[in-house]
Amino acid sequence: MDIEIIATSSIEKLISRNSYLKPAINNNDKIPVWDGDVIVYGTKDLNKKKENLIGRVPVQVKGHKVENISDSNLQVIKFRVKKEDMKKYLTDGGVIYFVVYIDEDTEKIFYNSLLPLDLERLIKRYDNQKTFEIEFKSLPTKDRELADVFLDFIQNRKRQQGTLIPGILYTDDIEKIQNEIKEFKFSYSTIEPKGSIPFRELTTRDFYLYAKPKGIGNPIPFERVSNAIINIQHKFKISVGEKTYYEDAYIQWEKGQSRIVCGKSVTLNLKDTTSSNIGLFNINVKFKGTLNEQLNDLYFIKALINTEELIIDGHSVPYSNFKFDNNEHLFARISDLELLKQRLEYYGVKTDFNLEAITEEDDFKISFLMDEKPSMKRYKINLAKAGVLGLEIANISILLFAEENIEEGYYKIKSYFENAWKVKYYLRETDEDVQMSQFLILDKKGLLADNINSRKIIEDIKRNHSGNKNIVYVNTFLLEAIKAYDEYSPQQMELRYLIENLSEWLYNESKEDYIFLNLAQVKYRLGTLDKYDIDKIIDIGKLNKDNIEIQAGISILLKKKEDAKELIKDMNSELKDLFMSYPIYDLLENSEQQNTATNKD
Repeated sequence: MDIEIIATSSIEKLISRNSYLKPAINNNDKIPVWDGDVIVYGTKDLNKKKENLIGRVPVQVKGHKVENISDSNLQVIKFRVKKEDMKKYLTDGGVIYFVVYIDEDTEKIFYNSLLPLDLERLIKRYDNQKTFEIEFKSLPTKDRELADVFLDFIQNRKRQQGTLIPGILYTDDIEKIQNEIKEFKFSYSTIEPKGSIPFRELTTRDFYLYAKPKGIGNPIPFERVSNAIINIQHKFKISVGEKTYYEDAYIQWEKGQSRIVCGKSVTLNLKDTTSSNIGLFNINVKFKGTLNEQLNDLYFIKALINTEELIIDGHSVPYSNFKFDNNEHLFARISDLELLKQRLEYYGVKTDFNLEAITEEDDFKISFLMDEKPSMKRYKINLAKAGVLGLEIANISILLFAEENIEEGYYKIKSYFENAWKVKYYLRETDEDVQMSQFLILDKKGLLADNINSRKIIEDIKRNHSGNKNIVYVNTFLLEAIKAYDEYSPQQMELRYLIENLSEWLYNESKEDYIFLNLAQVKYRLGTLDKYDIDKIIDIGKLNKDNIEIQAGISILLKKKEDAKELIKDMNSELKDLFMSYPIYDLLENSEQQNTATNKD
């Protein structure tokens, strides 16, 4: 078996059958590096003339013996090539490199269209290697598709010869000269323009991106795009009956097929993209997105099934145009998600639950939440009869109160924020038990829980601490709440309500200067600090000239950052560490970062 003769004969036979191509390939391997050319014509006529000639494409053919080409769907292979050959191809403007898999009965052809950009990349990437592996794709066999491979090569070789810049070979490299770029271009070539659908072509073949410099200059090749996905910018409404489910549906092309993307889980795949009329859609469901997104998607399909009519930007499409065979699974999924949503709402969770982020461990925690009487034997929570329980599941954090029902063997579970308990704290400094708000034990992490209820917190603090009772502990809690607010969590509005209202109430109860400064730093964050506040801050500074902490905090609030830094520098190490743990110090840090970013801009 002569592998090379079989390989070149296989290529020659395929090319000879193509109406637009003519092979000029040697099977005796006398020409070094190259195996010949393929001539491309712009007509199907048997008697081709010189004026029909488009160009020639240099080719290289390699045969590779395999035991069995068993996988007819094999689309991509890897094959080792020589770097020295790549350098020679570069001097000729590129090559179409064929690898022919050969077994006892048949052959399968793979190719890589290697243009100057591709060759320069490979030579640079594998600078220290004599050989390296590259990918080859299955060669199309249909007349137009095969001819387009060679036509694309010819057109892109014209654009890339003499325009390649070795320092600009990838998209990231364009950042170096982005201010010098006027526009970006890409295109494809086809031997039969009539009937060609641009989006289908661009998502089923490779194409090149070019950057056109300002002023005089040829476009610079900088990226080869494979497996493109194209989203059409035009947005439209999708409705069923009187209800609009999507305001921003759009058309997406991938692998030569178009679909309407409705939400995270639902796409309407158009089976026939050659017709201008609305044809048959396959409803495709992949459970993606958050809990609310998935429910909206599934409600949409359920409504479509029941109403039997879809409205796309005012145009009616009957349900007979849709195919969907998984109704039972759909309805079961809706029931499961609705129950999960009810349980999360029962525990006060406000953040949309990201179902895509769930792990196996999270599944166990979800089963615990879904169980109205979770078994002590199964879940084995380490409690001393009752206690605070924090659960982190996917993207949400839930704070609960768990209590053991020992007689019946299950846990009583409630939201920590929805119920009020009488809680006593042991104070070591006074050696006494004092009743205070249950929420004062929470630090920043606890306050970032997705079931936080700020109104309940404030109500409980007022109930336990009105009349300036143990107000210093409430102030410490306020500082933790400010830290939580600075995290920009999904509960930003809840935390804003908490720090805004708690700081006002706290100062009105205490009238302490240091607590007013905490009120002032809250207003500073919320952008509500006014002239009265600033005058009072200045007065507090005059009354506390010897208090270095207060002076540093005032300097930050008055935006005297250099004074603040000097004061912090003068603190002893213990006091400095303490001050830098306060949220007011973050205002100084953030202003420094903002100034740095502004200077860079």
